[in-house]
Formats: sequence, structure tokens, C-alpha cells
Amino acid sequence: MGELETYRLADFIPFGGEAYARLFATHNAQFLPAPLIGGLIGLIALWAAWRGRRWALSLLVPAWVWVGWAWYGQSYATLNWAGARMAWVAWGQAGLLLGMAWLTRGSSADADSPAGRTGHALAAVGLLLYPLLDPLTGRSWSGVEVFGHAPEPTALVTLGFVLALGRQRAIGLLLPTLICLEGALTARVLGTPGWWVSAALAGACWLALLVDRLRARARR
Repeated sequence: MGELETYRLADFIPFGGEAYARLFATHNAQFLPAPLIGGLIGLIALWAAWRGRRWALSLLVPAWVWVGWAWYGQSYATLNWAGARMAWVAWGQAGLLLGMAWLTRGSSADADSPAGRTGHALAAVGLLLYPLLDPLTGRSWSGVEVFGHAPEPTALVTLGFVLALGRQRAIGLLLPTLICLEGALTARVLGTPGWWVSAALAGACWLALLVDRLRARARR
């Protein structure tokens, strides 16, 4: 334990902010047109989620499979040994979403409930607004992070969909929350502006779920 106490979080992130930003730019260029395809799938899924279609969750499955292989396995693994292990987290989330979409029963969240409103808003933020964060904080458009191709916007959209559509919601929120926290901590160590955004949005997701559960208990 004494040796572990001497380590800082930065000791587990063996790269700098410029290298991390370049990696996203290289990732986008290497796999074109994947970012555009991911955005299109995200828009279709968002439309389906607004209509309360549970199968919208299944549209997130190929996004997570791709993020696991392309981002974690091919790109991030070149900077951090943990990339290959995080790929399994992404693939685990893909399998969980597939099960939630087709195997679970029960209605989705009321669209006017805290969970329903927060879920739809969070999905829209992850899909449409989060990609603007880097350009607004001075990073190049070439490294923009988009749904279905980068982990944090994919996690945010997933949090929103699971919150709004998933009957067994808490279990489906765990891995996307982990990815948001990991991304936020990495950005914090690298001194990236807006590092806290994904963690704060994930926290809002859990708060909405708590409020929804308390309301449901009060109505019994």
C-alpha cells in the first residue's frame, strides 16, 4: 500500500494533451466515413426514441461494437495499454443493450417524467451538442468527437436512451457512466477545458433516475 500511495492519476496516463487531441484527428481521418455513418444512425435512433420505440436501443449496439474495435482496440491502444481492456467494456455494453431492447418487458419511462425528459434531452445533447465542445474550447474540428465513433458522446447518448426507454435502467447505466468518468478524469489530468461536462451529465442522469424512483414509490 505504501508504494501505491506514491502514484498520482497522471502516472497512469502515459501521454499528453496534444498527443490525445491528434489521436482523435487521426482516428476520424483513418476511418472515414464512419463518423458520418455514426451520426446518421444516431439521428434515426433519436427519432425512434422520441416515439418511444424500445428497439431504438438496438441501434446503439453497432455503435458500441465499432467504438470497442476502432477506438479502443485500434486507436487508443496505441497510446494506452488499457485500450484493449476498455474494448471489452464497450462490447459488454453492446450485448447488454441488445438484451434490454429485445428480452426485457415492461413499458418505457413516461415521456413527461424526470427520467423521460432528462433521457431524451441527454441523448440530444450527446448527439448534437457534445461534438461542438472541442471546437468551442479551441481544438480543431478535425478531432471532433461524435456519436458512434468516440466513446464519450456514445456513452452520453446511451445514458439518455437507457434512461428514457429501458425498463431495467440502472444496470444499463453503469458502463456508460464508467466511460464518462474515465474520459473526464483523463481530460482533467491533461488540462482539457470542459473536462467535467461528461461527468456532470452522467450525474444528472442518475439524479433523474433517483427522482423517478422516489416519485414511483410515493404513488404506491
